[in-house]
Amino acid sequence: MNKLFLDQKIDFEQYDKRMRESTAIIHNQEKQRKAVRRKIKLAAASTSYSRTLLEADRKQIRDNEQLSEMIAAFCLINCVEFDELVKKCRLRHFVVKRQVLSWVIRKYKEISTNRIGEMLGNRDHATIIYSLRTVAGAIDTKDPLTMDVLNKTLSEFKRIGIIQSVEYYLDTNWRIA
Repeated sequence: MNKLFLDQKIDFEQYDKRMRESTAIIHNQEKQRKAVRRKIKLAAASTSYSRTLLEADRKQIRDNEQLSEMIAAFCLINCVEFDELVKKCRLRHFVVKRQVLSWVIRKYKEISTNRIGEMLGNRDHATIIYSLRTVAGAIDTKDPLTMDVLNKTLSEFKRIGIIQSVEYYLDTNWRIA
């Protein structure tokens, strides 16, 4: 057997070529196995992530429905169209209603000022912060127009069940009609 092996001439170039090819094949197979494992891990991660996103989307849809219900009720209670409420207008009765709406949304739904601004005609968050401060100041000074809109809105929201607990900001001239 040794004699047979010794009699054969070994072509080292062919041997090296075959070794490189087999090493490359093994290396490619290992790369493919790693890629498949990575895809499986990504699929598992994306499935759990998509479940999380789906739950978040459901919660956001529920929140959006509650928010649209709140805004629609506000418009009905205060006899104003939504388009009039969000248009660029500085008439006092529109401004006060917009400010009170932003204050009520922020207080009872705890939504960011950026999102409130987007809902109310793409207003800047600084405008919404100013509105919140203005309504807080109007509550302290008992501004009649602001107090009327605020108390009417809060009492109706409580009556129809949009909000559960209400702090009334009554002044002496306000009464339920």
